Amino acid sequence: MKKIIFLLILALCTQSFTFAAEEKIPSAFWKLIEEEAALANGDDLLAQIENWKAIISLFDDWAPTNQQKLEIVTPRLQKIISNYESLKLYDEALEYVDLYLDNAIILNEKGLWNEDAINWAQSKMINLNLTVDLFVTSQAKPPTRNLAMHEPSHGLIYGATNDKDPRIGALTEVGQVPAFPKENSGFLIYLEFGQDIKSFDWYISQVKEAGGGLLLAWNAYEVYSDMSVQQAYIKETAQYLNALDIPVFLRYAGEFNVADEFEDANGFKDNFRYLTNEVRKVADNVAMVWSPNDISASDRTYQAYYPGDAYVDWVGVSTYTTYYFGNKTDHGALQESIDNQYFTGPMANPLSKIEPIIEAYGHKKPIMITENGVGHYSKIANEDLTDWAIQQLRRAYAYIPLKYPQVKGIFYFNTHIESNVRNNFALYENQDFHDAYIDLTSSEVYLEDMSQSLSLYPYKVDNNSQVVTGDSLDLQTLVIVPGVLEPTIRYRLNGQGEFRTSKLPYRWSLKTSDLQAGFNELVLEVLDDQQEVIKIESYTLYKDQDSVYISKPKQLIFQLDNQDVEAYGQNTTLDAAPFLKDGRSMVPLRYIGEALGATVTWFAESQSVHYQKGDLLMELTLNNPQAIMNGKPITLDVAPTLVNGRTFVPIRVISEFFGAKVTWRGADRSIIIDLF
Repeated sequence: MKKIIFLLILALCTQSFTFAAEEKIPSAFWKLIEEEAALANGDDLLAQIENWKAIISLFDDWAPTNQQKLEIVTPRLQKIISNYESLKLYDEALEYVDLYLDNAIILNEKGLWNEDAINWAQSKMINLNLTVDLFVTSQAKPPTRNLAMHEPSHGLIYGATNDKDPRIGALTEVGQVPAFPKENSGFLIYLEFGQDIKSFDWYISQVKEAGGGLLLAWNAYEVYSDMSVQQAYIKETAQYLNALDIPVFLRYAGEFNVADEFEDANGFKDNFRYLTNEVRKVADNVAMVWSPNDISASDRTYQAYYPGDAYVDWVGVSTYTTYYFGNKTDHGALQESIDNQYFTGPMANPLSKIEPIIEAYGHKKPIMITENGVGHYSKIANEDLTDWAIQQLRRAYAYIPLKYPQVKGIFYFNTHIESNVRNNFALYENQDFHDAYIDLTSSEVYLEDMSQSLSLYPYKVDNNSQVVTGDSLDLQTLVIVPGVLEPTIRYRLNGQGEFRTSKLPYRWSLKTSDLQAGFNELVLEVLDDQQEVIKIESYTLYKDQDSVYISKPKQLIFQLDNQDVEAYGQNTTLDAAPFLKDGRSMVPLRYIGEALGATVTWFAESQSVHYQKGDLLMELTLNNPQAIMNGKPITLDVAPTLVNGRTFVPIRVISEFFGAKVTWRGADRSIIIDLF
């Protein structure tokens, strides 16, 4: 375990300071230090934050690299982060993580801090994100890139190391016995590099008979200076795999970015390229899988080991979730830093551990979790962690298909290695944990057959509408609350009734017959472990005769007599403010049309404007209450009017013509437009 050092995590109050004589400390500093000391023993976290902000602001005009400033400001930034986190004000905490990270980088460049403070801040950026995303099942969309060898268009190939499970006499029993009622689409086996693969014929023949694919983890323990000496062995193994006539995934030397034998990254890449070329000469049914560990050794990056796109069919990753880090249950003052950097304890989150590898390669390669496990029993603590482990397992198997559709394969390490002195991952040694696994993998996204094609898939609901047909809407919510193991979700439809659940992925099957024609509002509330609401999200459902359109509202918010507008989460300024005329809100002609997605054409000769969006056409004329909507004359309550050289039009009639919902908020005289 690498040593984690924070040189500048100071005591809450420091009685004396010694600085290089670069700048004069502002006189107000010392009074604020006295206030800091007085607040230190209290529990007014907001007052403490305001005091630290005041201290920090004294140095705003100093150079960012000034060492005196860094020594004073940086520890207090960390304290602000801690207080905001305690107050569950995560967005505010993240603002100060950004500032802290900037300082940590400078201190590292000056040689005053090591990289651990940077790593701490970067992991905080992940761990303090309160994530809330709604998903709805709809028609499966075409892939956005060419599929790799053996890659399903949707869903995950899944399996486990089932050969050690005493409840299974043969792999052909998977899908036939009570312990495993669903067939696996893949099977994982380990082969030592140099070992004769025919010695596993008894196992591999069962894989073939069971009708699944084979993930062969080919374990190597050295970088070969001349890989060609292994040519005959590689060829013989590849010929055996080719003769199987089943899909094969070949993972060579996994977790190389943490293994002592693989310090030579360039040598590893040369070995992998040679192996790929030799295998491809013989076996056209073998997909090459490059698979690092989720977190690299401190002096390595997995990118340094990547052999290149031409040599890799799938990108894999090994990832294990455990409550305790290393061989200790208590790391003292370093505990929070360790939990944040290694995603252990209350900061455990299997999604966060695999995020970097998916961001780096998921846009161009399918991702396979070649090994995963959750420690349901800690040997070092002699502690049963079943409840905690089940929640982590649910986060992995329920959330990965939602958040990361790039993941097309996952294999569980269903083996208890007695020599592993830290954790037990085996399904067969914990019935409750096993039952949770069976429940999770019963989802249709876990494929029983590699040739299986899904017609439906869950998609994230964002500002672009998801279209659903049928009698119901299958909703799921991905929620990660910092430090909270089991948050609760409460759904409300049109302000009436509620559906409440604490079992992720928080499924709710909503009947379309329960929706009113036209616009409906769905409100999603997140409750923490104290059942306090900490996040609210709203969604718009529009029901027509055949379909339901669900999206996050694309909102335009205007305020009368105010030029500032909030457009889809961004602030902008109009060249003229909206105003009220004869009880109708008037807005600038061109802005409202373009904001609604219409093409705006002004005809100076006739003093008229055309708004065109698809098949919709509206024609308005200055000072004329007669409008033409798709060829039909309509009389407006208020005609377009000219004020100070700007033409204004009534906002409601235009917005509703283009399918938007208009709401008047009298409290602050605002007009809210929800778009689809």
